Amino acid sequence: IGSGTFASSTYSPFYGSYTDVKYQFLFRASELQAMGVPSGTISELAWDVVTKLTSGSFSNYRIGLGCTNATELNTNTGWLPTTPVFGPATVTTTAGWNTFALNNTFDWDGTSNLVVEICFDLGNSSISTISFDNVNYTATGFFSTMRNYTNAAGSVGCNLTAAYRYTSRCNIRFGVCPPPPAALQYS
Repeated sequence: IGSGTFASSTYSPFYGSYTDVKYQFLFRASELQAMGVPSGTISELAWDVVTKLTSGSFSNYRIGLGCTNATELNTNTGWLPTTPVFGPATVTTTAGWNTFALNNTFDWDGTSNLVVEICFDLGNSSISTISFDNVNYTATGFFSTMRNYTNAAGSVGCNLTAAYRYTSRCNIRFGVCPPPPAALQYS
């Protein structure tokens, strides 16, 4: 999803310049449908690292997914609810597509908007400061990305409050297993 070829770390799910980071990306159902994403079970997600600048690993990396009626992200109402689907895990990125096989699959109904959440706590990780991976992004025309980050001692990325929002979002691939074409018969 997304066809932009503009590389940036602002919308990157691999933003290691801070020790604690939280992101949410909103995908409207109409966008997913237009790109041919079927309703069904999401089993993997992938992001394309076009400029590899990070050395080391992201620790306590987590991904969550959720369905919502919200049509844009709002810092006043805060983070949208998600269900954990990956991690916590140690993640080392590579140049090219980085695919995450989800620990827990997620059923998307095909009509709700979809929110993807990323958070991590670098703690004593081997990521150096001011280090991040650039990914391509696409302008959306609505607030589709929300993030916060800090280097404050004792903070936890997944507990950060909503702070900044943007009208562009990183490109992503969804691995979806569609439901059977007809109702199952059994006896």
